[in-house]
Amino acid sequence: MQLAILGGGPAGLAAGMFARENGLDVTLWEATDVVGGNCRTLRQGSFAFDTGAHRFHDKDAKATAVVKALLGDKLVPVDLTSHIYDDGRFLRFPLAPLDLARRLGPAGTVRAGLSFLKGRFAPRSKRDSFEAMALRAYGRFLCERFLFNYSTKLWGAPCAELASSVSGARLKGLNLRSAVIEATLGVRGKSRHLDGAFLYPRGGYGSIGDAMAERLGWDNIRLSGRITRVRHKDRRINSIIVNDAEEVAVDHVASSLPLGVLIKSLDPAPGEDCLRLAARLRFRHLRLVAFFVDRPRLSESGTVYFPDASLPFTRGYEPKNRSDAMAPEGQTSFVVEIPCFDTDPAWSSDDAAIAAQTLETLAGLGTLDPKEVLGTYAVRIPNAYPVLTHEAVEATQTLIDHLAQFRNLSLLGRNGTFVYCHAHDVIRQAHDVVQGLDVNGD
Repeated sequence: MQLAILGGGPAGLAAGMFARENGLDVTLWEATDVVGGNCRTLRQGSFAFDTGAHRFHDKDAKATAVVKALLGDKLVPVDLTSHIYDDGRFLRFPLAPLDLARRLGPAGTVRAGLSFLKGRFAPRSKRDSFEAMALRAYGRFLCERFLFNYSTKLWGAPCAELASSVSGARLKGLNLRSAVIEATLGVRGKSRHLDGAFLYPRGGYGSIGDAMAERLGWDNIRLSGRITRVRHKDRRINSIIVNDAEEVAVDHVASSLPLGVLIKSLDPAPGEDCLRLAARLRFRHLRLVAFFVDRPRLSESGTVYFPDASLPFTRGYEPKNRSDAMAPEGQTSFVVEIPCFDTDPAWSSDDAAIAAQTLETLAGLGTLDPKEVLGTYAVRIPNAYPVLTHEAVEATQTLIDHLAQFRNLSLLGRNGTFVYCHAHDVIRQAHDVVQGLDVNGD
């Protein structure tokens, strides 16, 4: 069987690695000149940082075993406390009961508790939005203070328009509900969030993708190979067209291309209804701005969250807190994420301008001292998050149903299936897809 994998992000690399282990003939096609997708480690001089505040969570036994086998003792456990910026102060996150009570004061704490109780008894709507789910879980008071502005900045849509699936496992992990219960009723308990304990490669998160590429074999990877058409006949994918020039016959296709891109590349083209639905699928991009700092450490925080609507960034992180190898001795760095669409000024702004604006804002918050900044680096990260509005979720299901007609097509990954998932999810998904292939047929 000739397996063509479209896209060289974590899902595509994992599928290619598993396929080679199963003895399949594999070619992975990647449009850019690097693999790893949005899970890479970038380097500037002696500094390194990831294309996002990435962490590998031990949530799937198979995925964890695979990554441990790939990296061995280069994969280390990390346990960090994160923080959330709230009107001039940085609170521990998840919100500790004592911190929350001190911050809100007696009146605010009671108000939060009453709001929580009201949310618990709110009737369920027919269309369960992220907003409705969050209100039931935590109450309006805490949601409006800590969650809704952050989520609107991240996804670029009002919370009422977002499907509940945008939370992934994170909303449950925030444990604001536990914090309110503990703060108002005195019940003792543990707050746990996905940020706390995780696994991290010493050389940066991109080491996972690099190791999978090595296991797949570079001879089986074609860089700068943009898929421009996917030809089909009689409910089968017959060939792919690369860079509008090269036609390659295929037996099976595993696609991690953005779902809308795959739909638009079909040849013959699907009907107008499908194309209209594909146009509804939007991705949120990121501008990352890294600051290289002449100080041993800025903080002990894992990630800092910024829900304030007046701030353009959603979170920041200090790579050195994940691994000392990410910065030279005696120096550190701080990286912020600015979500945007490609029509927003943040996406088109030149690197120097966005770095200067961001530094000015961070200095105002007391996060960075401009005198200690040795240099900056800004980068664009496309297609970071699928924007899961109700409309998009409904369109996605229709499009996936349309693609199900092709007997030799599998969809992979966050972009390929248009869902909000994590690295352990896509590794498991890739494994299951490859295991389900019929090497003697479809």
